[in-house]
Amino acid sequence: MNKDIGKYGNKFTSTNQPPNRGRKPKLYTIAKKAYGLSYEEYKEMRMYLMQLSKKELEELAKDENTPMWVVILCRTYIKGAAKGDSRSLEETKADLWSKDIAATKIDVTTNGKDIGQQIVFSPTPLSEKDIQEIKDIQNGNKEDSNDTGISET
Repeated sequence: MNKDIGKYGNKFTSTNQPPNRGRKPKLYTIAKKAYGLSYEEYKEMRMYLMQLSKKELEELAKDENTPMWVVILCRTYIKGAAKGDSRSLEETKADLWSKDIAATKIDVTTNGKDIGQQIVFSPTPLSEKDIQEIKDIQNGNKEDSNDTGISET
């Protein structure tokens, strides 16, 4: 570490902060804001790009009319292939073919009685329809039910 770093750089203080705090936005977030793109459309584009040849990806990346987020994906796939780096491929595979909603049934017991609640983990935000389906499952598919599905006895 350079002892004289104070001479050559800016000292990091409460008043000298980077202009953009926090994490960089994900590529999908940028595409969503710029083009009003749905997550499904984004995933379809990634799947389409994965099936193109190197030449097709290079042509698409060089085309001036190609949206920047598509250019970034093309270049990522090209560079990954050239280096033999499969991280972008693994990331895409996990994103495209993982379950959108993974429901796991966990049996919880109290005094030997099963209350069998279903816990839902979701990597993507749930829609109103998804939330209603979960409520229906919890309430035993009874509409306007106040039953939470947990026995108090």
